[in-house]
Amino acid sequence: SSGINAEYGGGVLGGSVVSLSLGRFPGMTRHLECVFTTILCCTSIRKLDLSFSRFSKDLANMFCSVVPTLTSLQDLNLSGCGINDTSFLKLSESVSKLPLQTLVLSYNLMSSCFTALLELVTQLEALKSLEVVGSTITTSHPISPELSKSVSDSGLTHLDLSQNFIEHYPTFPSKLKSLVLGGSNLDGRTNLTFPATLEQLTLENCNLSDL
Repeated sequence: SSGINAEYGGGVLGGSVVSLSLGRFPGMTRHLECVFTTILCCTSIRKLDLSFSRFSKDLANMFCSVVPTLTSLQDLNLSGCGINDTSFLKLSESVSKLPLQTLVLSYNLMSSCFTALLELVTQLEALKSLEVVGSTITTSHPISPELSKSVSDSGLTHLDLSQNFIEHYPTFPSKLKSLVLGGSNLDGRTNLTFPATLEQLTLENCNLSDL
């Protein structure tokens, strides 16, 4: 489905908006500059969905300059926005001090960003849910023990990394309850240690023959 949905307490689109959903809206990309300008007035916004709005380089830079002003933002969906390695690094700097509880970055082009993604997890102290499905993420070397420990100490309870090409995983967060790795290429080289708190584990369509 597609459409615009806004929830707000006042009569105009402005500081009282708490939820703004523009995901999958036809033609939204050509209106993003106007949208970002409007968002600047929505300082109380808690939920923002811009999924499948294609960001050009200029629009990505503009969004990164706008999003730090959303100091109440808890839920951000940027699936399918064309975020690549370079734009993700800028984005991570822009959101690192926000009170995000849910972050969705699925179906982007973040092939070399796994370490930076894990670092962002450790910086977002309120983060509970992270979904990065099908974003072509690959790893070429193990995660450092220091970063792995920091990820383990994070408050993340839901993690979905399915449909990527990750060989090296960190120690999973110690409070994790739901882990989705469907469509991942898991083999004998993959070292997986699951926390005792885990309640749901999804490994469908994985290469498990050598585990």
